[in-house]
Amino acid sequence: MIFGIGYCGGCGLKFIVNSDVYVRDGFKDEGELEAVVRSNYEAIFGGDVIYIPQQSLWTSAGFGTVPDAVVIDLEAEQWYIVEVELASHGVWTHIAPQIAKQIVAATNPKARKELVKRIIEEIGESPKLKEKFDERGIPELKIYDIVERIVEKDPVIVIPIDAIPADFNEWTQTLKHQVCAVVVEKYVGQEGKPAYRIDSSSLEQPPPPPSETTTPLPPISREEFLK
Repeated sequence: MIFGIGYCGGCGLKFIVNSDVYVRDGFKDEGELEAVVRSNYEAIFGGDVIYIPQQSLWTSAGFGTVPDAVVIDLEAEQWYIVEVELASHGVWTHIAPQIAKQIVAATNPKARKELVKRIIEEIGESPKLKEKFDERGIPELKIYDIVERIVEKDPVIVIPIDAIPADFNEWTQTLKHQVCAVVVEKYVGQEGKPAYRIDSSSLEQPPPPPSETTTPLPPISREEFLK
């Protein structure tokens, strides 16, 4: 297989697989991007995750919000609220208000308990999801405790998006919760076949700093110093 990446004036970024040229194209709407994320969630989060779409959350005041998905990462013991966006929606007119409501709803203890209940129901109805726990040697009686422990943590907000809009990075730095953008780009080949580039590097956790193992030397005496 021959693979190359290039840039041409007037057509933007492109890549070549064998003799097929793929040129950057836009998503027709948010629903198309959401379908791509749903079909390729393991490419974003890894294979050891539970991906459950369209789970409602409520604030303590009763205002509802429906993220595009909730993801439970069994390996990292972390959960993610997934909200698919288009850069054209803008940060202040759409993205920030949407995410603010989801963050507030995620702090509601009642909403979290209800979410755990619905996740357990989804797992119970799906042999494929049960297999993920079996592969990790987790007995069925322990599944509820593990999911509950994960959901008790603060979620990471994951925003699959076609490009990074203006003010996005500055806005995320003001938030208490971690927000990760996953850039998903669409390309179309000469015969109309689509391909996608997914950059989920923002989800990669940096390795912990090496521990200090060097034993400090004891202080020397005055006699030793004068030798």
